[in-house]
Amino acid sequence: MLNADPFCRAYIARLIYRSAWTCADADHQQPQLCQKIVFPLHILPVINLGAAMFQVLVSLAVLLTAVLLLRDNLPLSVAYLPVVLLPFILITIGLAWLLTALGVYLRDMG
Repeated sequence: MLNADPFCRAYIARLIYRSAWTCADADHQQPQLCQKIVFPLHILPVINLGAAMFQVLVSLAVLLTAVLLLRDNLPLSVAYLPVVLLPFILITIGLAWLLTALGVYLRDMG
């Protein structure tokens, strides 16, 4: 039987990194919205967080399906997934808001 644990850990680490980067880069993806019209900038990180969390949920469904096929059962630690994701979501949105505010402040200074 294939030991899929290292691959699963690497896949989950990539998911976390990709979703955090998507949220942190919210201000730089759509600079025209920040300059040409009055736009509520605090919405951009929330929209990107929603898109990133959708990607995470789809990827986790694929991962859990693969683990179920390889191991014939899911580990009990899957039940703690919402408990782990909630603080991650709150920290990510807070950092995204901080980086967005810092980007606007630095853009106004320059």
